[in-house]
Amino acid sequence: MMSYLTTLLCCRRHSQAEKYGYRPMPAVIPEGEFTTLRAAVQAEADRTLLDEWFRLDTNTVPPSYVMQPINSVLGNTWRQDEELSQRWWDIFARLQKIFRLAAVVSLHAAEQAKYYRSVTEEEVHRGVHSDPAARSRCFWLKRRIEGLQEHIQDGAAHQFIDKDWGTGSLDVGAVELRKELEEKMRAHFDEDDVVERTVAWSAGGLDAACLSEYLSAVCCDYTRRVAQGVAWKGRPAEMPPYVKEAFSHAIFSRDEAEGALQTEAFLDKIRSFYAEQSLATSSRPLVLFGPSGCGKSVATACASQLAMQQVRSRRHTTVCLPVCLPACLHPPLHVCSAVQQNRVSLFLSHPLPMPTRCL
Repeated sequence: MMSYLTTLLCCRRHSQAEKYGYRPMPAVIPEGEFTTLRAAVQAEADRTLLDEWFRLDTNTVPPSYVMQPINSVLGNTWRQDEELSQRWWDIFARLQKIFRLAAVVSLHAAEQAKYYRSVTEEEVHRGVHSDPAARSRCFWLKRRIEGLQEHIQDGAAHQFIDKDWGTGSLDVGAVELRKELEEKMRAHFDEDDVVERTVAWSAGGLDAACLSEYLSAVCCDYTRRVAQGVAWKGRPAEMPPYVKEAFSHAIFSRDEAEGALQTEAFLDKIRSFYAEQSLATSSRPLVLFGPSGCGKSVATACASQLAMQQVRSRRHTTVCLPVCLPACLHPPLHVCSAVQQNRVSLFLSHPLPMPTRCL
């Protein structure tokens, strides 16, 4: 189930569609990497800002520069103080740019990713791209918001589209990274595993009526796809045709036997046969045969149930499994053939005994 919860998380976050997502700098940076980044920073004021917010912790392995708690620099009331809160987000945006510019000139491409990659893409990478089996159990729910680009300056727009913190304009870099992520997603998923839904933007936010319809559709999409995935995961392993046929026949017989009424005399014959076999030195199969529709399947099911009762009631016993055959001109020949087929299908190395008595 966790796989589907991860899928929901990835789909929920990435379903924002128009937004690449939150892109914080790493809170812990190995000492060697931080030193390399700091050396690439040109402005003294930027280096001072790094030194203020990142301190070396030699107790970690390896030693790393750790970002200081906001409270330790701005005080415990920074969340409630609008001026302090604004100051923090300005510092945050500035730290982002310092690290990204330094990473481009001093680190390899693979090492640069963590300074650019959003939390959303990291979740998608861990939940989808890094798991070889994810293709068979994940799907992509993509949301498209109509009219958002024309209302980028609306107060709630920053929740659904990437904006530059300082200027309030569209974050072009994030837009390009989002497009790259979408291309990776489309290459990973089959067309049938991509569900796209559209919701409209109205003055001040998402259109309420359209949003209600959208959420209902999303819930239905998710429930249906998870149910399909669970059913597929829980399917029985592929069986050889002859085993599948015998299995289906056994289920049918069991269901029919539950509502069947067999005469007590007939059941007494079976009990008597089992009792004889439990005392015999060698066992013989019980054979039931007759014309089509006479009740062989139900009789076989009853005989099987009696055999199981025999197993439960005795510590050591020999069980005779019933064999069901159609009517034939020469029953012994057909019985011998059936017994031989059972020997082959069960991979028995020793021969099965031939029947000597029929009910």
